[in-house]
Amino acid sequence: MCWHWNPYRASPKRAPRALLWLLVLFCPFWASCYSVRVAVEYTKSYVSRQPVEKVLQDPTIAEPTKAKLRSVDKIIAYAQEQGLHTKGAYRYFIADKKDVVSYLLEVAYADRLEAVTWWFPIVGSVPYKGFFSKALRDEAASEYQKEGYDVYTTGVGAFSSLGWLEDPIYEPMLHDSFSSLCNLFFHELTHRTLWVPDQVPFNEALATYVGDVLTRQYLSSLHMEKEKTEYLQEGDDQRLFFTWLSRLNERLKALYATPELSPEKRLAEKKKVFDLFVSKEKPPFKLIDFVGKKEWNNARVLANHLYSPDLERFSRAHHCLSDPHVGFFLNALSQEVKKSTDPFEALDLLCRPKTEVTHEPKHPT
Repeated sequence: MCWHWNPYRASPKRAPRALLWLLVLFCPFWASCYSVRVAVEYTKSYVSRQPVEKVLQDPTIAEPTKAKLRSVDKIIAYAQEQGLHTKGAYRYFIADKKDVVSYLLEVAYADRLEAVTWWFPIVGSVPYKGFFSKALRDEAASEYQKEGYDVYTTGVGAFSSLGWLEDPIYEPMLHDSFSSLCNLFFHELTHRTLWVPDQVPFNEALATYVGDVLTRQYLSSLHMEKEKTEYLQEGDDQRLFFTWLSRLNERLKALYATPELSPEKRLAEKKKVFDLFVSKEKPPFKLIDFVGKKEWNNARVLANHLYSPDLERFSRAHHCLSDPHVGFFLNALSQEVKKSTDPFEALDLLCRPKTEVTHEPKHPT
């Protein structure tokens, strides 16, 4: 299985969400201790799942949890109406008293904005590793730190198997507000609907965009104006954070591209940049402090950069289509992606003039 996470619709007190790799399908063929450990831990968790219908009838399950599960059922139904791939998804529940589903590790080089990546079947190369054991995650992080890398560790609040498994609902997935719950499932179901191997930035940007669009639509359809207003206010903080992160990213790139700096001087200047951006350059957030208190380094910058997409670019491509339905958009994008080596280029091609569209001649069968 493989992990991913998205920090922008998580509670400030909770860790970001994540995407679970498909290691359990492949561990018999792999010698990797990491793969085997993850497969074993995932299997132990997965076999404890219970059908949601049974959980709803269980008197030992708290009523707030049952209410959230009923909400998820309606969210999934709405996602299906909008054209997302929901078959087999989130029909089971796994009780788990942890604050997160699993634990994430991201690693980067200390002297440049470049992530360490790992390769997995189906999903391709990814810049993160997930663990079901915090101790094992921290042990791996410590090893990378000893070798001089920047590391970023966080928790995982949700996952998608990209449609290869029947994704269960882990109890920690229900901890957020209603709007965050909506965004979480729309985001993960987008991954099940369209995933481009070896293109993590594109996949996360797409899921972030679709999750946001559907959350707004769904809250409006339920006439939940208070929740929608708060959600939009959180979005304002998110945009402030995107701008802050972009400026930080550019400042670091300029620093690392300065050839006359010695390695020691470069690292000293790096610390000054981070100190400046978490103090004087910190945005005036109103609801959610996306910068937070945790230490910033190259790994954290790169991790967050995955989830700071150009939403206007996606929106522009979406609205170039004759049908605004999200399912139509994803289907059209999927067809373009098959014809291009760059999914962002495929996205932009949705806005090309119709006169540029060429069709292969039809031949009788």
